[in-house]
Amino acid sequence: MTVEEETPRPGVAGRHRLVAAAARAHPDLIAIRSEDETVTYAELETRVNRLTHALHARGVGPGAAVAICLPRGPDLIVAMLAVLRTGACYVPLDPTGPPARAALILADTAAALAIATEASSSPLPRRWPRLQLDDDPDPTAGFPSHPPEVPASDPTAPDRGGRIGHILYTSGSTGRPKGVRVTERGVVTLLRALGEYVTVGPGESVLFTTVETFDISVVEIFLPLLHGGQVVIVGRDAARSPAEFAALVDRHDARLAQATPSAWRTLLAGLEAGGHRERLQVISAGEPLPADLADGLRRVAGTVLNGYGPTETTIYSTMIRVDSSTMTRDDGAGSVPIGRPLDGTVLRLVDRENGPVRDGEVGEILIGGPGIADGYINLPELTEQLFVPDPAGDAGIVYRTGDLARRRPDGTLEYLGRTDRQLKIRGHRVEPEEVEGRLAAHPEVSACVVRGYDFAPDDARLVAYLVPATATLPTPAALRAWCAESLPEAFIPARYLAIDAIPLTPHGKLDAAALPNPTAVPSHPVRENDTAQDGGGAAQAAVVGIEPPASEAAGRPRTPAERTVARVWAQALWLDEVGIDDDFFDLGGDSLVATRVLLRLEEEFLLAIPIRAIFVHRTAGDLAAALTRARRAGRFDLPDGMPAAMGGAA
Repeated sequence: MTVEEETPRPGVAGRHRLVAAAARAHPDLIAIRSEDETVTYAELETRVNRLTHALHARGVGPGAAVAICLPRGPDLIVAMLAVLRTGACYVPLDPTGPPARAALILADTAAALAIATEASSSPLPRRWPRLQLDDDPDPTAGFPSHPPEVPASDPTAPDRGGRIGHILYTSGSTGRPKGVRVTERGVVTLLRALGEYVTVGPGESVLFTTVETFDISVVEIFLPLLHGGQVVIVGRDAARSPAEFAALVDRHDARLAQATPSAWRTLLAGLEAGGHRERLQVISAGEPLPADLADGLRRVAGTVLNGYGPTETTIYSTMIRVDSSTMTRDDGAGSVPIGRPLDGTVLRLVDRENGPVRDGEVGEILIGGPGIADGYINLPELTEQLFVPDPAGDAGIVYRTGDLARRRPDGTLEYLGRTDRQLKIRGHRVEPEEVEGRLAAHPEVSACVVRGYDFAPDDARLVAYLVPATATLPTPAALRAWCAESLPEAFIPARYLAIDAIPLTPHGKLDAAALPNPTAVPSHPVRENDTAQDGGGAAQAAVVGIEPPASEAAGRPRTPAERTVARVWAQALWLDEVGIDDDFFDLGGDSLVATRVLLRLEEEFLLAIPIRAIFVHRTAGDLAAALTRARRAGRFDLPDGMPAAMGGAA
């Protein structure tokens, strides 16, 4: 019996079977489109089948885990489907991520091998088994193009749709990331439930903008493929550029695009230039959606949706269509509710004793239903702690989210924060303890605490408060490099402030209110007996500045271009001053702030600036010189093969 001979069972069959069914129905339609190539459904099936046979030949089968460390392109999607077709589960790795994190994930999952290319394999341990797709000869050459035989008793058969489909790693409060075992039943149930809110038909395009290690990317890849639609792969640079993003939406008449509010805040500028697009559906997820941003999205898209759900419950658990009646406002501000449970999802709001709360009262969100993950890999105690029996007794196992909400009179839910210290940075879930553990391991750091701080709307960043173990601390650049050895970009603090001691309450707990306001601390050294002042003038913990002044560590701006770049950087990074030799990323910049900076510079220089410019010209002086040359030439040119932007799209 072959895969093609099976009839998919709704809500149970794995993704690879449903995509195969779509391929039989629409063989000549384009399934995947990238900058360099297009792949029809028939071609997709051929490539998936050959890679599946090649994986079988390497011993990959049911129950195994296979890491996928590939650049954004058709091969990434082919690899996901092929791994699923073998009965194994896939583990996505960021090709631009730190090798230490990749090594930890490979060891934790005991991955049978890693699928990579020569260029994308740098994070992989040298001796880890791998299948390199760009080897010569092609490692899939000579293998059959038809589906492999699948015994009826095999875990890939449709009556085992609850098998593990992929493992995604999220931040861990123990100081190490934790792998969530996501089931095929959960993914397919979610994709079908989205049909109540999102319409994608044969030939219609969905933009794949999200980094593949972020769970909402599953929707961008597989929702169109289940319906004969087209996955448009958006490069990481274009996913951050408002003008390029808007051009892709219009060029492909995109039906669906997703992003976090942090990203939408920037991308909206590009979309507004093109006016309203009735066919465009957008989903905001990963962070609370501010009402003013929702208003902006409604001006450019026919449908605006706000989604909520942790990775442990398979991407989205609730959703709401955003209109004027759904907004919750307070003096013109406020945020959009997270909606109602998707079809099949069970959601409880409970108090500290696990009893139900009344409408209007705040409770912790518990989620049950087919989207529940199969716990954490190799963490049985944490799995038992968070995946618990339903207090109401009729939903089986539910997941304790740690999120707080209340139910409005209309039945929709308002998100109200966390029961713990967990943060959302550009949609990425960050446990401060994981970042603190890395910083505390530095030999020159005695103690530290990491907090989130909203520098501006939809601009939350991490701030590290450090107690020196010696007379001085390393520079911010050195501390960032230390963190980057094992942490993803979103986990790396933007500011580093030295304090005499961690402030504590009389009960011995962290006194967060006594930590200095990072925007009120000068970005140059402060004498040891000085104190930082908060906005109201109250004395805070003593601060020893660790960011050198431009006049001492870097040259002062001299030309109009240098002064403009320095001013824009200082405003975006909340610094007093920037020198021409200062490195944007060493000052605390990241890919999202870089996008906002370049938008400002485009206005100042009346010039289209590619997103990669700030990653190539990292110092203020170098970027100013490049902008001056570009003004004279009338355009900004970058050599081919220059490095892409740091980190992934949110």
